[in-house]
Order: sequence, then C-alpha cells, then structure tokens
Amino acid sequence: MKIIDLTHRIEDSMPVFPGDPPVKLRIESSDADYITSSLSMGMHTGTHIDAPSMHTAVPSPLME
Repeated sequence: MKIIDLTHRIEDSMPVFPGDPPVKLRIESSDADYITSSLSMGMHTGTHIDAPSMHTAVPSPLME
C-alpha cells in the first residue's frame, strides 16, 4: 500500500478555518539544557484525516 503524507507543518503563518483563532507557537523560555514552549490553535487547524466522517448525518469512525 502506498502512503501519501498530507500533514501540514504547524506554524504561525499557516491558514486556518475562517473565524478560528490564529496559530500561536511560542518559545516561552530557553536555557542551555531546555526549551519551554506553548502552542495555541483552533480545532480546525491543519489536516483533517476524518473529513469524510464530518459530513455525515450520524458521526462515524474514520472511513477507510
């Protein structure tokens, strides 16, 4: 089976669903030993792998 990766990279400049909040990816603090970061985004950000099941009258598991 051939697998095609449709994943979008999560970054501040990525498009979002109209009305959803923008993506905010921040480095809060860093040191030589660690980085503390935060991520904020709406639920419609990125790739929907369950898109077919989102358009049915009755919610269903991921369609193959």
